[in-house]
Amino acid sequence: MSSVSNCDIYLDVPVEYAGKTVASVVKQMTGRSWSEVKRLLLQRHIAVNGIVCIEEARRVVAGERIRVSDRVK
Repeated sequence: MSSVSNCDIYLDVPVEYAGKTVASVVKQMTGRSWSEVKRLLLQRHIAVNGIVCIEEARRVVAGERIRVSDRVK
């Protein structure tokens, strides 16, 4: 996956990922590295239910929607 793109990826949290951290879910569902997920969080490129998330330890609930954006501003 390219580090520069102009698309958003939407992930609906399945039941089996409930209770995991947002960083872990993004890593597992997108195949990205830990360092890339942390960079995306710090740069405010990850949102949960439309709210920007910068805390990698935030726990998710089944049915929540995660947006991962590589949009260059």
